[in-house]
Amino acid sequence: MSELQITGQKISPKGDLVAEKIRALYEQSPIFGSADYEIDLSEVRKSDSAGLALLVYWYRQAGDKNGRIVFKNCPESMMEIARLNGLGEMFVS
Repeated sequence: MSELQITGQKISPKGDLVAEKIRALYEQSPIFGSADYEIDLSEVRKSDSAGLALLVYWYRQAGDKNGRIVFKNCPESMMEIARLNGLGEMFVS
C-alpha cells in the first residue's frame, strides 16, 4: 500500500514507491506554486526507478513555478538509484 499525505508545503509519501503504485501517487500529486516544499521520505519502505521518476517530476513541477523542493530522510536505496542516474545532488539539502 502507498499513500500520499499533504499538509501545507509538507508532502509525505508512505509505503512503497514502486512501479505498481506510482500511477495512484501521480494522480494525488500536489499542485506546486512558488513556495518551498519539503518531501519527507522517512516512511518510504521500498523504491525503484519509477519512484525516483515521480520525485523528479515533482521537483521539476515545483521548479517550473519557481518553487523549491527539499528532500528529507531519503532512504539509502533511493539515494543509490539517484546517484547511478546522475541525480544525487537533487537529494542534498
